[in-house]
Amino acid sequence: MFTDSHMHFDSFAEKGSVDEILAAAAEADVSTIIAIGGSNSANKLAIELAEKHPQLFATVGYDRDIACEEWAAKRIDDLASHVQVKAIGETGLDYHYSAESSEQQIILFDEMLAIAAKHAKPAVVHSRAAQEDTLSSIKKYVENWAVVDQPAGVLHCFTEDIDFAKRLLDLNFMISFSGILTFASASSLREVAKEIPLDKILIETDAPYLAPTPYRGKTNQPAYVVQTAKCLAELKNISVEEVGEYTSQNAATLFQLS
Repeated sequence: MFTDSHMHFDSFAEKGSVDEILAAAAEADVSTIIAIGGSNSANKLAIELAEKHPQLFATVGYDRDIACEEWAAKRIDDLASHVQVKAIGETGLDYHYSAESSEQQIILFDEMLAIAAKHAKPAVVHSRAAQEDTLSSIKKYVENWAVVDQPAGVLHCFTEDIDFAKRLLDLNFMISFSGILTFASASSLREVAKEIPLDKILIETDAPYLAPTPYRGKTNQPAYVVQTAKCLAELKNISVEEVGEYTSQNAATLFQLS
């Protein structure tokens, strides 16, 4: 069985296709899906879906793209104690697209990490072209992380270098690979994946984005996470079933899933 550790349901809910993609996921042996928040509407939807579907669990938070908008950390603080909320996020820094708002992004990121530490729920972090600032915030966060034997968070949709990955591992973070791992242009990322211990890896779709090979150009969905698992199995020279077992157990450990 497989776990899609990062999936955005917003567009599927708008189209009325949630039940359809969940059925496809079940057919592909994807038994657990993490519904990701990041805005007020996404947070609300993730919780509602997790309450309705037993294979779904939610995260809540504010993502970097609303750093310059009005936001209230108390709303996330209030939602964080919900039984279906297993992590805080998606949150983080992106200087590739929005370097001009770096200061505001850091303020928001630090607020979300503080809530994660307060509620002992791991952080789901985005980072692009912002390695040092991301690490700086995470270092402060893990100083307040007090849950023994539980990772403090995950860097989702990892696309950076091995040095960044190792520094994250040293900070009690896991690494999640998306369908990008299957892209022909991602040979350097596959080399990184070879070096990450299996007990530190998650897999995800980041649906509806980043559909893996051979589904490039299509809308991504949880069923396609199996393609990333197959790629990882080849890199690690193990079976795809073993990848599913490892990454599902890792997700269960990170998100404290029963």
